[in-house]
Order: sequence, then C-alpha cells, then structure tokens
Amino acid sequence: MKSVERDMSQGDRKLYWQRWMAFMIVLCGIVAVGLFTACKKHEKTSNDTGQQPNIATQTEAQSTSQHAMNAEEQSCTVFVQNFYDWYVLKGVLDDCNRTHDAESCKTVASSHVVTTMSLKQALSPKLKGLLDKYEVVQTKNSDVGLDFDEFLNSQDPSPKFEVESVQVKDGHCDAVVNGIQDEQKRERIGPELVKSEGHWMFVNFHYYSDDGNKRRSTGDLIRMLKDYFEEMKNPVKQGAVGEAQTYPTPIDRPAHIC
Repeated sequence: MKSVERDMSQGDRKLYWQRWMAFMIVLCGIVAVGLFTACKKHEKTSNDTGQQPNIATQTEAQSTSQHAMNAEEQSCTVFVQNFYDWYVLKGVLDDCNRTHDAESCKTVASSHVVTTMSLKQALSPKLKGLLDKYEVVQTKNSDVGLDFDEFLNSQDPSPKFEVESVQVKDGHCDAVVNGIQDEQKRERIGPELVKSEGHWMFVNFHYYSDDGNKRRSTGDLIRMLKDYFEEMKNPVKQGAVGEAQTYPTPIDRPAHIC
C-alpha cells in the first residue's frame, strides 16, 4: 500500500482513497442486506414451523371425517345392494318353484352368490307392520292391492337392480337404485334408510316415473299403504255408484332423478 502511495501524486492518492471508501461502503451495504434477508427467512421459517402442527392436526381431522363419511356411504351401498340381489333372486326362485322341479331350482340358486336376508331383518318395524297389515286387508277384501312390486317399482321387473348412488347424513341414507335390462336403466327407486344400533334398515321406498321429458315423483310406499287402507274403508268412488276405485296406477318405467 505504501509503495503505491509513493508512486501517486497528492491528487491521485485522494482519488484512490475516495474510491476505496466507496467500495467499502458498498460492500458493507451488501453484507447488511444479506444479513437482513437471512434473518427474515429464518423468522418466516420459525413461524411456519410453529404453525405446522395446527395445520397437520386440522388436515388429519378433515381426512378422518371424510373417511368416516365414506365408510357410512359404503356400508349403506353394500346393504342396499345385498338386499336387492337377495330379493331379485328370491323372486326368480319363487317363479322357478312354481314351474320347475326342485332340483332345477337348486341349480339356479347355486349359480348365484347372495347374502341371505329377510324382510323382518331389512325393514323397519313400522314399515314391516304396515306391509303385514296390507297383506291382511288385501286378502280379506280379495283385492288386487298395489298391483306392482313395492320394492322393485314394476309389474314386470328387470333381471338386475343396481345401486347408483347414496347420500348419508346423520344416520340417514337416501339411495338411488336402477333396474337394468339389456344394459338399459328401467325402474327407478329411491330407498330411504336409517341406521339403528349399527344396522341399516329401510323405512320407506320412493317411486319415480316419466312425465314427458320431466322427472316426477309418483309417491312413496308408506303414503300409498295408508291411502290404500283408507280406500278399503270406502272402496266406492263418490259419484260413481257401483264402480270400485282402482289404486294405484302401476308404475312401469320410472325416470332418472337428480
């Protein structure tokens, strides 16, 4: 440094020191900015790390809740599908036993794997009681009755019924079931279920049919049964002497519902 200063004039030395001081100021500024930036990053990282357990806990809780809801939907879907698989096969075997020998019907039964169920097991006590009462009243009056299968929503049901969707909330399940024939959707049913003591049971069946291009409800099983009981008390239409009222109109081809 001293040798450099000896070779410089007074003006050169002044300029040299000015440039040197400017360089040091700039360098110190760069170092200061770097240290400030590093401190801010460290502070942000510390804050993020401190919040992470809360975020993780919330995510885990949401995931657990979603998993529980999916499990409920799955259990309702399985129950409804098992019921329809069993009920459709039961109808097939009933027809078989009326027209074929027992051995042939055993062969039909062995070709299907279904979960054995019963209406007493699958239906709520209220719905089962109404259906039992309906059977007694129908037999007593030698009446045609509902004139369609109350669980399949048809006089000539499809060979297969599939659950399309379910919605579960607070132990209540609303399902959508389609009758399938030749890969086409035909019957449309809306089973309604509740969960009691860990088991699903049907509390009602809703029916849907075509009305031009519109979807419309044609009623539900409980309402139809109650109306039927009332009509059996007064079976003749007012204003149509001697003409018995027909109830209900058969539902042959329900439409899709939302």
